Amino acid sequence: MPPRLKADKVAKAKWSELLPLICSMKVMTAQDAEALATLCEVHSSAQMCLLELRASGPMIRGDNGVVKPNPAGSLYRGLISQQMSIMAEFGLTPAARVRLGAKTDEGEDDPLAKYLG
Repeated sequence: MPPRLKADKVAKAKWSELLPLICSMKVMTAQDAEALATLCEVHSSAQMCLLELRASGPMIRGDNGVVKPNPAGSLYRGLISQQMSIMAEFGLTPAARVRLGAKTDEGEDDPLAKYLG
């Protein structure tokens, strides 16, 4: 894990969640660690924006009392767009897995089947 993630609990947890999954798909090498760390940081930032949106709502009052869109909304949309783009690079979307020809380890239980079953 890159040292920069160690101070961010959310990013660190995302790293721990994604690394085994991506490694099992055989699409990641050691050179990709920084890109994965960036994905984890973007995820963490998006989660902070989402918490702000939930707490404050989509509209806020400005300093002059005028109601305006919460700036966390546009920031969140941008972060999610960036997150989806990086996820595609790692084969973390259905279309990206097809494009990359990613395979998971044979013989493992399918977590989606368990979830949906």
